[in-house]
Amino acid sequence: MARATLIAVKVAQAQKARPLAIVGAEFISRRMAESLRGFARDYLDENVAFGWIDARGTLELHGSSKLSAVRVKRKPEKSAFAKPVARTQTMFSDLGQWLLKVLVAPRFPLSHLSAPRVELDNVRHLAELARVSVPTAHRLVTAAKDAGLLAYGRGHLSVVDPPGLFERWRRETAATTGELHAKWILKKSNSSAALKKKLANWTEPDPEGRPTACLGLFAAADHLGLGFVEGVPPHLLVRRASARTLEEFGLREADPGETVDVFVRQPAFPESTFRGAVRHGDVWVTDVIQTWLDTAHHRARGAEQAEYIHRRALAPACSEDEE
Repeated sequence: MARATLIAVKVAQAQKARPLAIVGAEFISRRMAESLRGFARDYLDENVAFGWIDARGTLELHGSSKLSAVRVKRKPEKSAFAKPVARTQTMFSDLGQWLLKVLVAPRFPLSHLSAPRVELDNVRHLAELARVSVPTAHRLVTAAKDAGLLAYGRGHLSVVDPPGLFERWRRETAATTGELHAKWILKKSNSSAALKKKLANWTEPDPEGRPTACLGLFAAADHLGLGFVEGVPPHLLVRRASARTLEEFGLREADPGETVDVFVRQPAFPESTFRGAVRHGDVWVTDVIQTWLDTAHHRARGAEQAEYIHRRALAPACSEDEE
């Protein structure tokens, strides 16, 4: 803005016109906009008009009543960084996976998976507990029964082949999820500790009280007591991976060749990911099933971490007979 003002004043003097200084960027957040207004109040002559524009559609001008009336609202933000490709198959759709987590929840402790733990009488009961529509629950139950993975007997729904279910779940959800390499705007000595502190103070609202950001993959495995791989920067999972979200976490996109402080992902299956997330202290982390799935598809030592989670948590859960 300072440089734009110097240029605008020089050009305006030559043309005997009023200077108008405008800055542009890919994304100008509300916080940055307020900083620009503050800069103008403190340093710009009242004769200098000013404003800004960004690639998201924001336009704001100041300097006269006519200019100040110019406002173009920002277009709804699209995810600029993470581009997940999710499958739409009924049984392993986003809500389908959440329903499967509800069905297997009694096999896992609350510290590993957030989901209701009651005997499910029928499809309607499943839909009510999972907070989905009855048709959605019916489609999942029908698909799972047809696949030989679910049965309705003794008056309730139950998974009859947990090992088969988990193996198919892993195969069918190998979605490609974009991953942003991020750096702290202000350098942190301990990236994991700094991210946990940011998450503890994250206050983006959710109508049903579910998290909209959490730790994932290897960092989540550590919190679940199932850590195996060390030395990998923490993964931050957010519902919307945008420049604004990065800024609110104190992060920026890393330049090519820079070391990574935090990996940022937008989950391919956000409902299943965030509905099942568990809270450890002040920090939300992905549930044990999601952590297993995400690490299983990770290119760097993910298979080792996933195998450890399977051996320590999933295999024992599969061997437990439901009463």
